[in-house]
Amino acid sequence: MVSYYAASARHRAAAENAVGLNRDPAAGSLSRSWSFTHCFRFVCAMEDQYLNIEEAASHLGITPQELRELRNHGEITGIPDAGDWKFNVDDVNELARSRDPGAVSFSADIVESADSPEAASILDSAPLQSESPKTASDIRRLRQELLAHASPITSRLIIDHLAAACGVSVDDAEGVVDRFWDDLVDPEHYRDGRLLVIPHFGTFSLCRNVDQTALSFKSKSVESIQSRLQQRQRTAASERWIEFFEKMEDGDVTQLSVKRQMAVRIATKANCDLRLVHRVLSELFDILCEVFASADKKVRWAMRGEMAPASWRDETWYALRCYQRLSAQLPGWKETQAVTGRGTAPASPGQQGRKASAKVSRGTRSRGKAETGCLASVLAFVIVFAVTLVVVIV
Repeated sequence: MVSYYAASARHRAAAENAVGLNRDPAAGSLSRSWSFTHCFRFVCAMEDQYLNIEEAASHLGITPQELRELRNHGEITGIPDAGDWKFNVDDVNELARSRDPGAVSFSADIVESADSPEAASILDSAPLQSESPKTASDIRRLRQELLAHASPITSRLIIDHLAAACGVSVDDAEGVVDRFWDDLVDPEHYRDGRLLVIPHFGTFSLCRNVDQTALSFKSKSVESIQSRLQQRQRTAASERWIEFFEKMEDGDVTQLSVKRQMAVRIATKANCDLRLVHRVLSELFDILCEVFASADKKVRWAMRGEMAPASWRDETWYALRCYQRLSAQLPGWKETQAVTGRGTAPASPGQQGRKASAKVSRGTRSRGKAETGCLASVLAFVIVFAVTLVVVIV
C-alpha cells in the first residue's frame, strides 16, 4: 500500500509539473499559473498505467506482431497479460519518442469526467457548459429500462434511448449513429495494418470474407468491462474539454483521446454541433458497455450487423457478425489489401527457408513411399512365383 500511494503522489506531481502548477509549501495549495492549454494537457496527462498490445501498437503506428518483435529484442518491456502482453504507458511514450521525436504522448479517456480532486481544483474557474437535459438518476433509469428489453436489443431501441438520455431529437441521435458506422468503415483507419482501438471498449479491424471486405470487432473482455463500470461514478461525459479544444490555435486532434477524435471527425463531416455529437457518442459507448456487461444480450444493428457474446476458455467478449449490406460499403478485398497491407507482405527469409524445407521434406517422404511401394510389389511377385513353382513341381 505504501508503494501504491507513493506512485500516486509521483503521478500527481508529474501532472502538476506538466501543466505549470506549483504547490506552495507555506499555503499548502496549488498556485494557478495556467492557461486553457495547461488544463488540456493536465486532462491528457492522467492516463491508465498500462495499455494492452493492440492499444500500444496503435499508438506506435505498428502492428501487434511488430510490437512483440520489439519486445523480443528488448526495446520495450512487456508484462504478461492473459496469454499476451501489456505495456506501461510511460514505456510506450518513451519508445514512441525514440522512434519519432515529435510523437505525442498517449492520452486515455479515463478522466473525461474530471472526477479527480486535482482536475476539479483546476477546472473550477473554467466556464461551465450547459448541463445535460437529464439528471444522473434519469439516465440510470433510462439505461435500466433499455437493459430490461429481451434480447436482441435493436438499433431502433438504442437510438430512442440516446435521444431521451441526451435530450436531442431522434433524427439527431440517428444521424450520429449513422456517421459513427460510416467512420468505422473508413479504410484510412486501418492503413498499413493498423487497428482502430477504442480504449475501454474494443478493437475494430478489416477482415476477408471470400472476395469481400468485412468489418470485424472484438470488445474488451466482459470481466474487464464489468470491473470498469463498478469503478466509474459518472453517468454523463464532461464537455469541458471542448471549450479548451476550440480555443487551441492549431486545433490539433492528435492530442485528443480516440473517442474525442471520433467526435470531432463526425461533427466536422456532418457540420453539426460538437457538443451534441460528443454527448450522443459518449452515451452510445456507455450503454453498449452496459449491454456487454450483461454477457447474454445481443445487439442487432439494422443492415449492419449483430454484436453477440463469444467465449473461449474462461474469457467472454462481444464480436460483430458483419452483414452483407455493410460489407458492400467497403472496397473489395484486393483494394483493402492495397491500403492495409494485410496479406501482401513478402515472406521473410526465415519463412521462405522453412517453406523450402517443408517442400523438400514432403518430396522426400513421397519418394520414400513410392520406393517402399515398388519393393512390396516385387516381393509379392516373387512369393507368388515361388508358390506357383512349388505347386507345379509337386
